[in-house]
Amino acid sequence: MNNAANKQEKNFFSRQLKKIIFEKNITQKDVAKKLGVAQAMISQWLAGDKNPTLNTLTRIADVLGVSVNYFIEESFSSNENESFSEIKYKLDLINEKNKVLEEKIKNLERENSLIKKFIKIPKNLTF
Repeated sequence: MNNAANKQEKNFFSRQLKKIIFEKNITQKDVAKKLGVAQAMISQWLAGDKNPTLNTLTRIADVLGVSVNYFIEESFSSNENESFSEIKYKLDLINEKNKVLEEKIKNLERENSLIKKFIKIPKNLTF
């Protein structure tokens, strides 16, 4: 098996992207247009040459009507053939997602603090 075929076989994201594009009966050009990226980028993803950032992955999932987990779910199962770079990519996505969630939590805590300053809630009222 040549390197390109081996890389493609190992890349879960590219396999899932191919699968959903086929199932939805849409073209690479359609996906590229909806995402606002070059068709060459879609080709690179499908070939397993590149992986999208978390923000782009989220947009891909939205455009194709699936969850982000659809593209990364296998990362939680054991796969002895998975390359180090693919594992690192998935970990980076998880870390990036955690940072976004942490920032959202901080924003909610700030909003909650501001609300408490301006609204007096009776002590006997519980939520």
